[in-house]
Amino acid sequence: MKELAKRGAAVTGEAADERVRVKRAIERIRGELHDIHTEHSRLRDLVDVSFHPYWGSLLKQDNELSIFGQQVEAYADVYMRRVSCLRHYSPMQFFRSPHDLMPHEL
Repeated sequence: MKELAKRGAAVTGEAADERVRVKRAIERIRGELHDIHTEHSRLRDLVDVSFHPYWGSLLKQDNELSIFGQQVEAYADVYMRRVSCLRHYSPMQFFRSPHDLMPHEL
């Protein structure tokens, strides 16, 4: 009986040590996450001030196109040297520019 109680106490002590180790690891990770959030906020503010102070970014809102950006994409003209350049395309062809990352998204 005493031996069983000693073994139980040893297991309880090991569990407590493991619990303390895990709690310290979690606190360390939370600190790192806080540092990452702080750095992200600083960089986001730095990007925001590079745009017009009132209008901001006209074509993008976060990672998506703004409403204005969507309208530009939908209604922008295709510029060609001459109309005959279009002869190889169907009248139903939808021209779309490739998705490029903007400088602040790199």
